[in-house]
Amino acid sequence: MKIGNLPLIHINLGYGKKVAKGIIAIGNIAIGVLSLGGMSLGVLSLGGIGMGLLSVGGLAIGGLCFGGLGIGYMAVGGLALGIYACGGLAIGQTLAIGGKAIGHIAIGASATGKYCLEGSNISGREILLFLRTIPESLPNWLFNALTSSSFSIMKIK
Repeated sequence: MKIGNLPLIHINLGYGKKVAKGIIAIGNIAIGVLSLGGMSLGVLSLGGIGMGLLSVGGLAIGGLCFGGLGIGYMAVGGLALGIYACGGLAIGQTLAIGGKAIGHIAIGASATGKYCLEGSNISGREILLFLRTIPESLPNWLFNALTSSSFSIMKIK
């Protein structure tokens, strides 16, 4: 079944350069709205190397990305680089949260930035008070997400 000239589902696996292109693409190299593969490119991509709006992979690049190395607008990973970053080593232009956090606002065991909250056992209450003292506040959606009771890392006791 095709939508326009694009297959709904395309699976192309095997030895060599196998490219799958479709709305749902599964292959060594996958290009599609939903893509799964060694290298995947799509709105939602999952792969060794994932690139897309929402990407998950060893190397994840995109808007919201989760990976060993995450590079994107919002990045989560062992090494996270982005506007907002969270990870073992987090480098964020606006906010960084992690073991080693580098950013304008940095929260972590080792924090470097204009506004820093440093410590290895920081409570949710301390984070909330810290974020409220910053004159250059975070966007409301992010502040609410970080301080909501459903965000377990920041749960206030």
